[in-house]
Amino acid sequence: MSFEKLLLSNLTLNDGFARKVIPFIKEEYFKEQADKAIFKVIYDYVQKYTSFPSKEAIAIELSTKDKTQGKGKT
Repeated sequence: MSFEKLLLSNLTLNDGFARKVIPFIKEEYFKEQADKAIFKVIYDYVQKYTSFPSKEAIAIELSTKDKTQGKGKT
């Protein structure tokens, strides 16, 4: 497992860890576009709700973004 995947996993599974590190993590730290997208969903969720999203909430948000981004394509 890559460091990025381990970090994303801990952001969703370990609340204490997530609260300590989220202020110091930036989107550009992730190499893969998918990892960046997942981090952005987590970060935006924390900013909006001051709690961390479940895996299900992340999946829903990502699928919603895919649908809205796909509407403009022809």
